[in-house]
Amino acid sequence: MALIRESLTQGHLLKIDPYAYTPTIRPLIDHEWGAGGIAYFATRWLGGRAILLLKFALAFATAFASGRCAKSRGADVRLIGLCAPLAIFLAHLGFLAAIRAQAYTFFLTAIWLLLLERDRRGIRSWMIVGLALFPLWVNLHAGFVVALALTALYAVELLIRGNPVRHLLLLMCGMSLETFLNPYGPQYFTFLKRALTMAPPLCC
Repeated sequence: MALIRESLTQGHLLKIDPYAYTPTIRPLIDHEWGAGGIAYFATRWLGGRAILLLKFALAFATAFASGRCAKSRGADVRLIGLCAPLAIFLAHLGFLAAIRAQAYTFFLTAIWLLLLERDRRGIRSWMIVGLALFPLWVNLHAGFVVALALTALYAVELLIRGNPVRHLLLLMCGMSLETFLNPYGPQYFTFLKRALTMAPPLCC
């Protein structure tokens, strides 16, 4: 949020850390800048309570999407009924007082699984929705790589079963191109490589 506020003052998205007292990596790549923008403008509109509303809205939306996905796979209704209480628990304890950008990845992962389920039923129109959602995910959180991984794993499954996968390969090519739809351009991939390969304690 501070980055967005300072960027608005400067008139462009900053690629340096204006708050650092020590040398930092340049350019600064903030893979959560979109999430920060949503939080910033939401609080400008609704005040501090906007963070709380976003936090629980995402938690319940994730629970709903997960429940729908589980139901489509034939899960027990009683198991699905646990999704809402679990969402409350995660929203209260897991996200703490603030909303973390990971919450968007949790939600969009559940949506992506629902979309893949539509493909399993032979519905191909989901790919239009997927290609529309993916650039948003790219700019909300670096967890967008989950969508690529899930799609690739699903394609491998279909290949093993002897089902066609050409449409998924074309989709992943489109998604790969869409990763360039970010304010940092190709420099984003240098950051992504470093972030995905560093030790977990260092990347958190």
